[in-house]
Amino acid sequence: MRSILFVPAVVVSAALLAFACGKSDPKKSGEPGSREEAKKDKGFLETQVGSVNRAKDVDCMNHLRAFAMEVSTNSKEMLRGKTLNGTDVPFLLMESSTLVKDPAYLYCANVHPQNSRPADDAVRLRDPSASDYEGPSNFPVNAAIFGQASRFPVLWDKEPNHVGYRFVLFLDGQVREVANRDFKAQVLDVVDSFRTGG
Repeated sequence: MRSILFVPAVVVSAALLAFACGKSDPKKSGEPGSREEAKKDKGFLETQVGSVNRAKDVDCMNHLRAFAMEVSTNSKEMLRGKTLNGTDVPFLLMESSTLVKDPAYLYCANVHPQNSRPADDAVRLRDPSASDYEGPSNFPVNAAIFGQASRFPVLWDKEPNHVGYRFVLFLDGQVREVANRDFKAQVLDVVDSFRTGG
């Protein structure tokens, strides 16, 4: 008799356990708090973060485009006879420019908060920390480079400030995205080639 009563008890216990486990299972697909909803939230957040980062990228590009307008219009007047020295280049361009006078243009929004600006003393002293950009180092500007202005990089992100690439301003006024893997070949090596005769 005991064994006959024991079997139903086990069945009842199993049923209760299954019911309890069912109550503690993750919520059904589509319900608030479900795994699918969590994935959607994560995807939304990633999209939002991506949008913010892209906005910063655009802000940085616009800074270089402001320099680009001046470089493409007045490059010979701005640069003729100058020796470009790496971290001095952004300051040289700003000091020579009739358009770009705001030191905020020396900053990349991916490195510093948007619309922030370096300290006036740092700008005046051309302190490298006052700019997120640099240009060719120890390069005397001569007539030869103006014939190939679309190849000659004059200003770029000092560090890989963007995901996978840097912005580069060329002497003809173009601003391009250059992949980090191509940066040496398309920028630094090109400057060196002009140094040795183009």
